[in-house]
Amino acid sequence: MNYIIGKIEKNKRYRTVKINYLADECGFRDVHTFIRSFKIRTGEVPTKYIQNLSSENSEEA
Repeated sequence: MNYIIGKIEKNKRYRTVKINYLADECGFRDVHTFIRSFKIRTGEVPTKYIQNLSSENSEEA
């Protein structure tokens, strides 16, 4: 999970891919399990986490 979170934070391309791609990159076969695990780790579902990252970055620019 830390791997994909790092990718999302450092590489903007990962913010535009589908959630099932992110799940697959982490080795999750089930996207719902990935989303649940992601939320436990970050406190947010992946789409919300990515939205917040994107808005933070646009505010810094």
